[in-house]
Amino acid sequence: AQCTAGHMGSCHNLATLAFANYGKDVSNAQNVKDETRAVELWKKACDANVMEACNQYGDARATKTGTFPADPAAADAAYTKACDGGNSEACYTKGDRLITGAEGVKKDPVAGFALLGRSCRLGRSWACREMAEYLFEGSNGIPKLPANGDKLLSAFCAQGDMTACDDLGLHLLGLYDDDDKPERPNTDIPNAKVRGRGYLEKVCKSTSAKGPRACTVLGRVLAEDNDAKGRALLTERCERDGKGDSCHFLGRSYWDGKGGPADKAKAVELLLKSKDDDAMTRAGVALMKGDGVKKDAARGKQILDKRCKDEEHKPACQAVGGGAPKGTVCKTKQ
Repeated sequence: AQCTAGHMGSCHNLATLAFANYGKDVSNAQNVKDETRAVELWKKACDANVMEACNQYGDARATKTGTFPADPAAADAAYTKACDGGNSEACYTKGDRLITGAEGVKKDPVAGFALLGRSCRLGRSWACREMAEYLFEGSNGIPKLPANGDKLLSAFCAQGDMTACDDLGLHLLGLYDDDDKPERPNTDIPNAKVRGRGYLEKVCKSTSAKGPRACTVLGRVLAEDNDAKGRALLTERCERDGKGDSCHFLGRSYWDGKGGPADKAKAVELLLKSKDDDAMTRAGVALMKGDGVKKDAARGKQILDKRCKDEEHKPACQAVGGGAPKGTVCKTKQ
C-alpha cells in the first residue's frame, strides 16, 4: 500500500521481498516470488533516486532476471547512478566489472580500480582489501605495487580490522592465494617475514573469526621453520578443533621432526584424526608398510579403500592398487 501511495523506499523493500520469496513459508502471505515484478519495482524506486534500488536493479539487469534478459548497458547505467549517489556496493560492482571485463563490458582497469577506490572511501572494506590484493599481485592490467598494498592494509589493520591484518600477514608471507604452501616472503617489502608472522599472531590472539585459521597457519610456518612455538600452537588448535588442518599440520610436524622430535606413530594418529584425504592417505600407506609405526596392513588398506571408493581420492586409489575401482572417477584434493 505504501508503494502504491508513492513511498519509493517501500517499493524497494517490496521488490526485495518479491525477489527473495519472503512469504513462501508464511501462512496467508500476500507475497510470492516474482522476479519480474521485483525488477519493475526496483526500476520504479531507482527512477525516484532510491540508490540501493538502483544497485539492486543493476544486479538484476546484469543477468537474466524473470522475463527481463541480461542488459549490460542498463546494468551499467544503474550502477553508475547508484555509485554517483554514494552507494559503495554499486561502485565496487561496477569497478570489478570494468577490471575483469564482464560480459558486455569493455575492460578498463584504470577506471575500474578508481571505482574500487571510491567504494573503499565510502566504507566498503572488501573493496579496500581487493585493491590491496591487486596491488600485491599485479593482475588484470593493474600494476604490481606491493608497497601501496601494504600501506592500505596496514592502515585498516591499525584501526582494528582483523581481516585486513590477516590479509596483510598472508600477502607479506606469500601465502594469500594458498596458505598451505612454503613461505615466500615478499622481497619488495623490508622485513616481510617478521612482519607477516606478527600480523598473523595478532589475528591469532584476537577474538576475530579469522583467529583460529591464523593460529593454524602461523603454527604451520613456525613448525616448518623448526620453531617449537609452532608445534605448541598446532597442538592447542588441534585439541580445540578435534580435526582439520591443525591436526593435519601437527601430524606433519611429528612426521618430519619439525618444531620438535619426530614421532611417526604420533604423526599417524594425528593424520587420521585430521580427516583430511591427503593426511589419511599418508597414514594408510604408513600402516600398510610399517613405516615408523607398527605394521597393520589390513587397517592401512581399509583406510585407503575408503578414501578411494567413498572420497574418490586419486592418491589413495593409486596407493591401494595402482588405480581406481572400475567406474570410479578419482579426484585429487581441490
